[in-house]
Amino acid sequence: MKLIAIRKGDYESVAPGLFNTSEFDRPLVANLIDTTARDISEVMAPLPSVNCTAQNMSNESDVKRTALRGQIANGYIQHSRLQDQAFQGADRYGSFGFQAYIVEPDFVEESPVIRIGDVVTAHYTKDYRGRTVEYFEVFVCPLEQVCADYPEAEPAIRARYGEYRYEQQLELKIARYYDADGTYMVLLDPNITLISVENKIGRCPVRIVERPTVTGEVRGQYDDVIWVQIARALVQMYTMNALEQSVNAPIAVPDDVQEMEIGPFSVIQSKTPQGIGRVNLQLSPGLFPEQQILAQEQRTGSRYPEGRSGSIDASIITGQGVQA
Repeated sequence: MKLIAIRKGDYESVAPGLFNTSEFDRPLVANLIDTTARDISEVMAPLPSVNCTAQNMSNESDVKRTALRGQIANGYIQHSRLQDQAFQGADRYGSFGFQAYIVEPDFVEESPVIRIGDVVTAHYTKDYRGRTVEYFEVFVCPLEQVCADYPEAEPAIRARYGEYRYEQQLELKIARYYDADGTYMVLLDPNITLISVENKIGRCPVRIVERPTVTGEVRGQYDDVIWVQIARALVQMYTMNALEQSVNAPIAVPDDVQEMEIGPFSVIQSKTPQGIGRVNLQLSPGLFPEQQILAQEQRTGSRYPEGRSGSIDASIITGQGVQA
């Protein structure tokens, strides 16, 4: 996906051929999308406190019962390690526009656990009331690992792929599917059901939280600023190329100079020394303002104010300082 590639700094896969002229293997601008996503996820990640209340708190038994409910609810949260997953879940919410809370059984502890979906290639459908009808994640797993975990599927896998060498590192796609009837693990090629577990509760154990939208299309917070990030990197590349050409511009000398030394403290003898100098290559005056304009446009599009990075230099007595 384009957003994942941008956050990893792989601009070439998003815009092939655009950065071929650059002498640097990495972009020369800060990855504002990745920085913004991490900062916002750290702000959203802390979980709220969970307290249970009752309508009637008139006697001691009601108070004890309510306190016990709160302890049970917080026990589920702590046992699920929900706070540890919240950072990645908040990042996913901002990056892709939704996050999934999946309730699964823990057969060792004999209790339910809550897992936040962390697979990028996840899809879902909802009914008219917004309840999740089906949800599935697609991930890859090494062929050797699939054969070791599911030996009953090994003959069909070997028949499909034949003999292979360990260094080939073949990876198979597996879909984890949830609906009201059950939970399934399906190998996509060849099509084999690895696990099929009946759903005892009779409804899909997945809760989807989406970003607000008026179009019905689920979009991430940074979808509109991907190309702005690429434009910033491109402008910075042009600026570096212009600076390099200006610093390494050719030296112009008069006709009477027969030999010219190159290097520091070199001496050039000429009857007209005022005619010796580097060729003046003018930098475009629009390069540096354009960098600032693109950076501000990206901050606006990603809803990441400049004050979040601490770069605003403003007094608290001014309006800008108060806003920061």
